[in-house]
Amino acid sequence: MTFQQLDEQSNRVAQWALAQGFKFDDCVALFMENRPEYIVWWMGFTKIGVRIALINTNLRYGPAKLASCTSLWLTPSQLWSCRRQ
Repeated sequence: MTFQQLDEQSNRVAQWALAQGFKFDDCVALFMENRPEYIVWWMGFTKIGVRIALINTNLRYGPAKLASCTSLWLTPSQLWSCRRQ
C-alpha cells in the first residue's frame, strides 16, 4: 500500500465515520485482527479527531476493559463496503 492509497482509503473511512455520527473527541475501540486495514481505520478516525483504543485479536483479556469507549465491531464485508464508497 502506498502513502497515497493509505491517504485515500483513510479519507473514505473519515467520511464514513462522519456520516455515522462520530465526532471530535469521541472514543472508539477498534477491534480487528492484524491487517493493513487496521491502520487505514485508525488513520481515518484520527483525521476527524476521534480517539482510538487500538485492540486486536491477540489481546488476552478482551475489549471489555475499555468501558469508556464506544465499541466498533466490523465484519470483513463492512470493511469492504466502506472501502468501496
